[in-house]
Amino acid sequence: YVIVKSNYPVYALVNGNNESFTSGWYTQFDKIQILNLTKCVNSSMRYAIYVALPSLQFNLISPINVSVIYMPQYLVKVNNHSFWVFNGSKIDLYEVVPFYYSGKWVGTYNVPNNSTVTITSPINETLEENLNMVNIISTILLLTSSSLLVIELTKTIRK
Repeated sequence: YVIVKSNYPVYALVNGNNESFTSGWYTQFDKIQILNLTKCVNSSMRYAIYVALPSLQFNLISPINVSVIYMPQYLVKVNNHSFWVFNGSKIDLYEVVPFYYSGKWVGTYNVPNNSTVTITSPINETLEENLNMVNIISTILLLTSSSLLVIELTKTIRK
């Protein structure tokens, strides 16, 4: 006997036949392959299998408890790249920017570059780069002072 527990209907290939996988009697040595199907809610949210125990594919040897847990996934767009992320997952918002720029993520969270956010809904983030005047002025001052130092050392050595 197989006991199937799930928060959504489960479909599986049972010996190659696509069927609704529910609690009931199955033949010993049946080959079970749980189908990793998503349940779309809308264009930016869906439910997907988060955990399947004992696994997505197994052979029936003895009575077994099967647990399939679906969790929400949200569509995440980062710099026009889209991917699905499970609810509660953390992602890093990071892009390499030249030292004379500073980066800020603009969209759902509005955070500085190299931030970690927790996904609890669909997000859309775009990196906005602005001139980093502190780094530019610091570099100019460093180069100017280094040049002046070299000039002074050259004058001192010539004397």
